[in-house]
Amino acid sequence: MDDGDKDGNDRLIRLRTSGGHQILMNDTEHILYIASDTGNQWMEFSKEGHINVFGVAGINMRSKGPINMYSDSAVIIDSAGAVQIRGEKGVS
Repeated sequence: MDDGDKDGNDRLIRLRTSGGHQILMNDTEHILYIASDTGNQWMEFSKEGHINVFGVAGINMRSKGPINMYSDSAVIIDSAGAVQIRGEKGVS
């Protein structure tokens, strides 16, 4: 762990297991980063306010209640393959 030098540089704490899993809290860059040992899954909270999530095999979310998405700007769905939206009455 490291929370900076005596001059206030590199203000961060990195928790890393011997296998490579890590949590990085960086006050200098204003980011929070969580990653698996392989780098196949990670999540980053950026300085600009973005939340970036990556999963090499996919990303799954589940709720017994509603899942709501709202944007004050735009909703963009981009896919190299098909885009499917399913409900009780099938695919639309």
